[in-house]
Amino acid sequence: MEDQPLFLSIDDTMVEKSGKHFELCSKLYDHAAHNGSYYLNGHCMVSLLLSFPVYQNGKILYLSVPVGYRLWDKETSKLALAADLVAQAMKVIDSKRQVILLCDSWYPKAEAVALVEQFDNLEMVCNARVDTVLYGFPPAKTGKKGRPRKRGERIGLDEIVLGDPKSGDWLIGRLA
Repeated sequence: MEDQPLFLSIDDTMVEKSGKHFELCSKLYDHAAHNGSYYLNGHCMVSLLLSFPVYQNGKILYLSVPVGYRLWDKETSKLALAADLVAQAMKVIDSKRQVILLCDSWYPKAEAVALVEQFDNLEMVCNARVDTVLYGFPPAKTGKKGRPRKRGERIGLDEIVLGDPKSGDWLIGRLA
């Protein structure tokens, strides 16, 4: 079982509150609201879920348990809260164990991507927004005056080759 990866999933959820006397309660935008208004009064929670392999009846199944929650307080971004939760989990997971971070299109930004660079055993799988811009690695420093480039060349969608995985009905993207 040690050769199977662990999965960490990060997401945020909103909990509507009917009163106004709750601490850290605020007006939140809910893009998936079905109540006539896109705004609700409530709390926003950022959560981290750990999924680990379990061998049962000749199959490998994944058991998922929540390992952390943070209440968003508008002083720290939800992205920073999520990155902190993942960093704490990665510090207690064996560095030889492969970990895959799963998230939606809102999380693959600076703080979360920096975790993938910080921990050698961490990879990220996410849904990319249609307006996300991808760049290659920055070029090596030239030793000349001036600020070095932060990014490499822009990667176009036509440069990403989609291939079928060994199982499932999804596609894997990789650079040509």
